[in-house]
Amino acid sequence: MIQAQTEAATTVVDVDELLSRCLGNLEFAERIIAIFQARCSTDLEQLEEAIDQQDLQRVAAVAHRLKGACANAAAHPLCERISQLRQAACANALDDVTARFQEVQDEWAHFVAAVPELQWKTDG
Repeated sequence: MIQAQTEAATTVVDVDELLSRCLGNLEFAERIIAIFQARCSTDLEQLEEAIDQQDLQRVAAVAHRLKGACANAAAHPLCERISQLRQAACANALDDVTARFQEVQDEWAHFVAAVPELQWKTDG
C-alpha cells in the first residue's frame, strides 16, 4: 500500500489515484506534481490578469485548461474550486468570479503548503 506521510498532504492530492496513473512510479508522480505546480502558478497569474481586465471569456478558457491539469494531477479540491470559477465566468458573473478566484487562491495556498509533505513511501 502506498501512503503520503501526512494527512494534510492527502487532502490536496489523491495520492492513490495519482500513483495509479503513474503506474506506481514515485519519481514520475513527483515530477507530475512539480510540473503541475509550476504550470498552475503561471495559469493563476493569467487568471488574475484576465479578472483585472474583466475578460470573462479568457477567465473561462484559462480555468478550463487549469481544471484539466488539476484533474490529471489528482488535485481534486483545487479542481472543484476552479470548476466553480469557470462556471461563474461562463455565467458572466464578475462579482462571483472575483469571490471564486479568492477561494481558488486560498486552496492553492493550501496545496502549496502541503506539497512538501508529499514524500511518498511504499508500505508492505
